[in-house]
Amino acid sequence: MRLLLLISPIIFLISCHNTNEIRDLNIDVNIIPVPKETTVSGKVVVLSGECKIYTENEEALPLITLFKTELKQLTGFDVDITSESGKKADIVFKIDNQLADDEYRIEVSNKINATGRSYQALTMAKTTLLQMSHTQNNELYFPVVKIKDRPSAYYRGLMIDLASFYKSNYVHLHFTDYQSYTLPSKKYPKLSTPDRHYTLEELEELEAYSQLRGITIIPEIDVPGHSSAIVKAYPEIFALKDVEENA
Repeated sequence: MRLLLLISPIIFLISCHNTNEIRDLNIDVNIIPVPKETTVSGKVVVLSGECKIYTENEEALPLITLFKTELKQLTGFDVDITSESGKKADIVFKIDNQLADDEYRIEVSNKINATGRSYQALTMAKTTLLQMSHTQNNELYFPVVKIKDRPSAYYRGLMIDLASFYKSNYVHLHFTDYQSYTLPSKKYPKLSTPDRHYTLEELEELEAYSQLRGITIIPEIDVPGHSSAIVKAYPEIFALKDVEENA
């Protein structure tokens, strides 16, 4: 099972109606992983309280919805999605295929520009913006910075559900153990350990969840290690007898 996301060039914008304000404020710019290049200024831009999210490309709507949700979870600010023109946008996300593979750039001044080579690069730019967001006195602000970043390795894998936050692009998902086999199977229905396995619907939901965040799931099915549950379910396949007694 390989879960991949195919995307075409997209642009999405966040528009704020009120005037943004630049202030002198030296805050730490803590980004994980640390970007390749970061230029700080000792200033912040305070966004207005009526920010609007805009996209001219239908394919970007799920990512914008995700950004809206995560921004509210982190800061408490609930921005709206609008279908109005984005010409006066204060935050601009766009694809630029002239950049290097997986590269993204962010420039924050009185406006915020985030540019990425691909959809996945934009997900990393989105995460960087979320990591830089700050709130104080009921205001949402970002440090005035310039960032140029790209991963050091193409394959960046984790075994935890924080891959997108740490800008990994693969999640290593463990489906087998000595005690259970957690993948459903239509051809071999006895493989799935009762009350311990995923349903097909749950896997489809997991696939959609990972694709939205630019993540590919790498399933782990160990044989012969961690395969006791498989052997117990189908001992005839392994030419074994008395598995129940010896397990």
